[in-house]
Formats: sequence, structure tokens, C-alpha cells
Amino acid sequence: MSSASFPSSEAAIEAAKARERDGEMLTAHEIAYEGALAFPASALLKYLAVRTLARAGGTGEALKLYRDWQLDQDPGEDARALRGRLAKDSAMRRRGPARIARFIEAARAYEDAYRATAGSFSGVNAAAMWFLAGQQERAAALVEPVRAASARERPNGALGLYYHHATLAELALLADDDEAAQRHLEEAAAIGIDDLAARATTRRQLRLICAQRGIDDGWLQVLRLPIVAHYLGHRIEPPGGAGRFEAAQETAVAAGIDAWIRQHDARFFYGALASGADILFAEAALARPRGELHIVLPFGEADFIEASVRSSGEEWVRRFESCLDRARSDKAHSVTFGTEGGYGGDEALFPYGARLAMGLAVLRGQRLGTEVRQVAVWDGRPATGAAGTAVDVERWQAGGRVTDVIDLPMTDPPAAHRSARPHASPHREIRAILYGDFQGFSGLKDEDMPRFNDLVMAAVGEVIASFGPGIDHRNSWGDAIYLTFAEVGIAARCALALQRRVSTLDLGTLTPLPLRLAGHIGPVWRSLDHIRSEPTWLGANVTRAARLEPKTIPGQVYVTEPFAAALALDAVSDISCEFVGTRPGAKDFGPMRMYRLISTTDAG
Repeated sequence: MSSASFPSSEAAIEAAKARERDGEMLTAHEIAYEGALAFPASALLKYLAVRTLARAGGTGEALKLYRDWQLDQDPGEDARALRGRLAKDSAMRRRGPARIARFIEAARAYEDAYRATAGSFSGVNAAAMWFLAGQQERAAALVEPVRAASARERPNGALGLYYHHATLAELALLADDDEAAQRHLEEAAAIGIDDLAARATTRRQLRLICAQRGIDDGWLQVLRLPIVAHYLGHRIEPPGGAGRFEAAQETAVAAGIDAWIRQHDARFFYGALASGADILFAEAALARPRGELHIVLPFGEADFIEASVRSSGEEWVRRFESCLDRARSDKAHSVTFGTEGGYGGDEALFPYGARLAMGLAVLRGQRLGTEVRQVAVWDGRPATGAAGTAVDVERWQAGGRVTDVIDLPMTDPPAAHRSARPHASPHREIRAILYGDFQGFSGLKDEDMPRFNDLVMAAVGEVIASFGPGIDHRNSWGDAIYLTFAEVGIAARCALALQRRVSTLDLGTLTPLPLRLAGHIGPVWRSLDHIRSEPTWLGANVTRAARLEPKTIPGQVYVTEPFAAALALDAVSDISCEFVGTRPGAKDFGPMRMYRLISTTDAG
């Protein structure tokens, strides 16, 4: 997203706010951040860049921007209270005493803003943070003064009125007046604002208070948000063809899709664009008011058309191209490719593309704080190979998630299933990849090299060895580290373990040498290293990990969005990913959305 698209700071502000209202925090941040660089006099763009980054989960980077831009010097309530928001988000990533300490930090920041401005927004948040920190008396002492402050305020427009009732609902909940809390929340919901970010923030905070009080939070459904959908299903046969999804069933399936979307209020759609079910979902998403379509293709579009569209008829090719063009022409939508290469008969690319789409859907649901559901046009038959609807349904449900099925009645006897894809042995396999090196290594003296190898690299080797067969390839040269893994969770744990081990080394007279680690996941080629005479992995996705590593802050682990999506899909609970921003890779590799790995079990 380039600020060149906006002729003024006002235009950039409105564009960022529009994406934020729709719950697309990453795009909103990118607009506001680029706008702040282009229009540095705009304090509001800087504030929006930090707020949207925090709402996207990028707490650490948001705090850095907050300090760099000196937003703490802004006398307004919003900027002052934002410091409390960042401490609250940090608390949510921690457990035990560290979590309580961050809630206290947030409470103090919010209360400082309240004392300085007498604003009900900062006041109610201060009370909530004291409550979550276990200091109920300090929370209770704020409830009535903040309620009085809220009564003195004059709400501005529908959004202001919404926040007024939401504040009263939160104050009532803190005062154990559940009946009043529900009444005020119903009044807030009745206003009918379509600001998803505001509704998501309200739900998230009230849910925290309910959990602290040990009460059911089902009543918060009055603020129900549109859901995120991962869609999939069978390809359609050409007219007159026999198979699992026949042409005569199209109208009924399209009606079923429309009914499902209306029933669940789905607005955000992630999936592929094969003929039949995929394209029907895509067309429905594009027709949905303020719907978002996020297409994920496993490989290049030309090969995808030949493998998954054309055999159903040229009309489906036209519909494919129409959906793709519309997704590319509007920044509310997106098109993502699982790999930069072509198909080449690799069946493994299809489940990888589906896995990426699923993970991106889960990430979006986490950022928005809403439900994520899978919906499949499926005849219920089990998988017959390594790819297909049944395989993807099984993968989704392995994480305890829900799949809704739009039935395709099975023919009796079963119709022969046509497949236009060649059945070839896969040439590429999915691997998580770590690249690392040590900042300052090139500045070591020659006489320091043996000590570096025997101290630092020996410690690295011990950590790597502790993961045993979980690492299926390992290599090093100088200070470089190159590892591959079949499981993304093991890769993430290994990366954090390496950082912990290196950070505790006593280097003595050696210059401090912080470790940079970067991770990516994708299809790679199994090949032979002709120099070492051993197996190795090759391909563009190996290169992508290598190009991310130089952009990693020393002492941290940065990963790509596919890596973060894979962790989210696999529900790796002891590790979270914090959005850092969209930054160019090394050697002009192009922009990448970057995330920082954080252990949720660390005490700090």
C-alpha cells in the first residue's frame, strides 16, 4: 500500500479508518503507516498507525512506534490511553505474575489519562484493568466517578452513542449489576453501527471481565460479529457429465451457499477458485454487501486454470477470470499464491494451498475476535488421494473446529469421478525452514574464531541435537544456520529455544553476538547436495526464508505470514505470533508481512 495513492493526509486517514471499521487491521496499518511517513505533521495518522498495529496483534512494534513518534507527549485522551492499550495487549500474551504486572501497568496508564482528561473511555478502562489485576477495591472506587463523567459527555453521532452505552455496560458489569450491563449492551447493539473494530474491542474486554468474575459470557452474543469462512468443495462437471457435482445441481448448491451466508452472517471468505463450489462461493462473497474475498491459489493462475477449471467448460474459465480480476482491483480483497512456481503434477501443492487458506482464515478470526467456520460443498465420501475436499475437511476438524456441509446427494450407484489432474508422484514437499546468523560475526578477530565455534556454535548444536528427528535437515557455514522441519510447531519451538540458549551464554571477551532467526514454510524440492553428497532442499521458498533473515531484529525470531498461518491452524498454544509490519525482503525480494514469534510460557 503506497501513500502515493492519497493526495492528502485527510484522504489517508479516511482510507485507514475505513479498513479499520471493516476489521482489516493489517491493511489499515499499512495505509496509516505509509501515510504517516508521507505526511509527518499528521499526529492522527501516527496515532492510527499505532492503534491499528496494536489491534492487529503487533504490540511490541506498536509500542516502539508509540515511543519513536512521542505520542505520550500528545495531551489528548486517545493518545494517552493508547499507552494503556499496549500494556493490556502485552498482558494478554503472558501468564502468572507477569500478566498481573502488565495489567497494573495498563491500569496506571489509563488512570493517568483519566485524571488528566476526565474522559470516560480512559476511566472505564482503568477500572477494568485494576479489576483484572485483582485489585477490586481500586476498580470499584472508579466506577461511580466514571459513570458521572459519562453522564456529562455528549455522544457525537452513532459511534459516540454506541461507546456511551458500551461504557455503561462495562461499568455495570464491574459493579456486579448484570441486568443493567445486559440492558446497556442491548442498547449499544440496537444502534446498529457497522464498525467491526469497535464491536470486537467491546466484546473482548467484556469477555475478560466475565472470565475474571467466573460468569457465563453468552449474553455478549448480542454484539455478534460477522464470521470468517474457509470455503471449499467439489469441482463441477461439464453439462452432461457424471460425477460428484453435476451441472444440474448448480442452482441448488448456489442457493445453499446463499442461505448459509445469510444464516451465519459471513463476510470474510478464504479459499481457492476451482470450478464449481469455489467459484460459487467467490461470486457470493463478491455479491455480499461489504464482503471480502481472499483467494488463495496453490500455484500460478495459468496452470491452475488447466488443472482445476477448464475441464468444466469455458464458461467456468470466464467466471474464474472475472472473480480474479475483481479481487485484484479492490483493496478489500486479495489474491495469494502458495508457491511462485507452476503445478508440475505435484499433488502436494493442493493441500498446501488449502492449508494456507485455512491458516489465514484462522489468523483473521483471531485478529477480529470472531468465529471462524469451514463450509464445504461435499458429498460426504472419504478421500481417495492426497488432495481433495475430504482431506481438507479432516485437516480442519483435527483442530476441533466446525465444518458445515452443503450436501451433494450421492448418486446410487456412485457416478464415476472425473479428474483433469494428472496423478503424479509429488516432487515437492512442505517444509518449515529456519535461517539464522550472528550479528557482528564478520567483525571477530581471527584469534576469536575457535572460541566462537567451541562456545557459541557448540551451544547451538546442543539445542539442535535436543530436537532429534524433528529436524530433518541441518547445515551451517561460518556463523550461518540452516534447518528444515516437517512440523511448523517444532520449528517454532526450536527457534525460540535457540534464542534462549544463545542469550544466556557468557561470552567473556567476545563481542556480544545476538542471533537473528527467520522462519518460513512452503513447498520445496528434495534434491542432492553434490558437494556434501547428502540430501538437501531447494526452491524459491528456501530463498524466501533467507531473504527475511537479514531484516530480522537481532535477538528475535521473525517469520512470514504463511508460517504464522500454519501455527494458527495447528493451534500451537505455547507460541503466538505478533505482527511486525510489511517490510521489503533483502536483495529487493519484495514486500513481506512479517511476524515475531513469542513464547506464551515465558515469564517476562
